[in-house]
Amino acid sequence: MQANVTGRIYIDSNLTAGDKYTYYVKASNSTGYTYSTLDLFVSAPPVLSAGASNGQIVLNWTAATGANRYDLFRGTNPDDYSTFIPLATDLSGSTLFYTDDTVTNGTLYTYAIVA
Repeated sequence: MQANVTGRIYIDSNLTAGDKYTYYVKASNSTGYTYSTLDLFVSAPPVLSAGASNGQIVLNWTAATGANRYDLFRGTNPDDYSTFIPLATDLSGSTLFYTDDTVTNGTLYTYAIVA
């Protein structure tokens, strides 16, 4: 169990493909608490690869079994996922590439994909 998570992204890296996981989220603000439950089945993660050219990075990934959508995130600090921002959300499960043309030449970017 993880307590006091800050940020919008939580990475659980101790998962086994084929298993079911249930997450319970309790969020608070000035008006009180809200609760949510999410059940996930873990498949093998998509393998993400990239190629760069002037002013763009083309990302390709393998299909995740059973995925019906992908969310793509980008950050500039590979050691801090809480700083990642959504780059493209609700991409179709049949989409296996994305061109990021909002990059600056010479800047290191790190990408994460969620199926």
